[in-house]
Amino acid sequence: MQLFKIFVAVGLSGLACHAHELPDYDLDKVCATHSEYPDKEACLKEQKRSLSFLPSILERVPKDADLSLCFTLTRPHDVLTCVSDVQSYGHEKARFNKILVHLQPGAAPLPHYDIDKACRAEIDELSDRQARYDRCFFDNQLLYDHIKHFWPRLPSDVSEACTAQAQRAKRPVYEYLLSCVRSALAKLEKEQALPKREFKY
Repeated sequence: MQLFKIFVAVGLSGLACHAHELPDYDLDKVCATHSEYPDKEACLKEQKRSLSFLPSILERVPKDADLSLCFTLTRPHDVLTCVSDVQSYGHEKARFNKILVHLQPGAAPLPHYDIDKACRAEIDELSDRQARYDRCFFDNQLLYDHIKHFWPRLPSDVSEACTAQAQRAKRPVYEYLLSCVRSALAKLEKEQALPKREFKY
């Protein structure tokens, strides 16, 4: 049985660190079903690799980031992906703030999707059902928590268009919503980068 336990201090240089003790991972059990990998050895190799990367990734996560959802996942690879997502969302939020400060807010209400139903449908025909369901569910929770911070500041045309676009998906989830918002704000960012000139008549 291969048990792994790592203790990491999370923080930024010059700031107080936050300690996170990851649970014991029974990698044999984690890789008992391994439909995502060619064989069990490939699964074990990926989980060990993820565990080796976690300390360095955690050191770059802002100390006020909420990582509690990440640590409920059962596979080290999923934990690593989740922590990386939290880190990237922090950078994205700062970028969005710079764009939105110049815009008139007027967002429609943030839509509520049935994530349990969407995730159950996604894993219906797959093995590793619990791990896949958890990853789908917690991915959407992270996305929702990320979106809700800037959603009220979106222009009404962006929020309404993206809500409608996501709703047209077979199973609406927050990944589709954020993808649309990213695209819309990227266009607005380009417009803002081009200085407006006043024509003199």
